[in-house]
Amino acid sequence: MEKEMKPQYRPLPALSPYVVKERYYRVKETHKFYVEKLKSIFKDRDIRVLDVGCANGEFLHILKNTFPNWRLEGIDPTPEFIKCAQKFEGLKGVNFKVGGINDISSDEYDLVLCMGVLQIFEEITDPLDRLINAANDTGVVMCDGLFN
Repeated sequence: MEKEMKPQYRPLPALSPYVVKERYYRVKETHKFYVEKLKSIFKDRDIRVLDVGCANGEFLHILKNTFPNWRLEGIDPTPEFIKCAQKFEGLKGVNFKVGGINDISSDEYDLVLCMGVLQIFEEITDPLDRLINAANDTGVVMCDGLFN
């Protein structure tokens, strides 16, 4: 009897747009939308932010330029994406870590972002719980992506 294989997330960094420096300078419309929402939610507060599945830190770059006093962190399981982010001069001062959703800390962040990641999970209950637990008592969790 054949064993059922579950789909797995397997990035192909050599084919990925997340290792191209020009990505930092092409702002996505969704990122513009989120920045406006964040301005209204956090106003002039300085906050601690975690971007889960940050890839090359493209959205963190926009946040750094818009909110220079925010403490920004990114985590992604693909080492090549994190290396790209760490090498980019526009992300100096942002903390990056290779890891996944199971490697995030609890109760630490004012804002937890998870853009285009949840759809890689067969079941999103546990990953969503982890994101919610990473936010502090007054924290906000923002997710987007394609869902079935």
